[in-house]
Amino acid sequence: MQTFVAGFAVGPPLLSPLPSMRSHVRPAMILDVVPEIDVPSILLAKTEADELLDDIISSVPIAVTGGLLALFASEYAKNLKPLSTPLPDFIPELPELPELPSVPEEYSGLASTALIPVGAVAFLLAAKVGLLGGFAGLLAKSSLDAWNVFASIVLKGAYLKYQ
Repeated sequence: MQTFVAGFAVGPPLLSPLPSMRSHVRPAMILDVVPEIDVPSILLAKTEADELLDDIISSVPIAVTGGLLALFASEYAKNLKPLSTPLPDFIPELPELPELPSVPEEYSGLASTALIPVGAVAFLLAAKVGLLGGFAGLLAKSSLDAWNVFASIVLKGAYLKYQ
């Protein structure tokens, strides 16, 4: 039974005039044994040279900072002058301090230059041992605790909550 409505016919579906395009052959792997490859591990794998280069590059900022601090300390010590203010009358006369050994002028530049790599190596060793990280953690914790003390006294209710 067919019903015509304004040029639109509804009826049973027609069979396709084309033969079936389905293949009866299933795809199969050519290899009998499939090696398992962990792609993320291969992409993240580093050789020993890569790890060494990574360690060297990550140590550069620490070494430069240690060298600069050693340079600052050596220049500060070189330009340090003894206190030459007069003492008040009620303080008894202090004994004279012995003279410090002096470095000849031609070697004074070498001494400060030799301290730069010593400071760099000292900072690297302190970082590898964990001293720099420990001091940074203590500084962070004590500054947060100081904020909590300040906030509890001055700013009622504005304190950090640790979880």
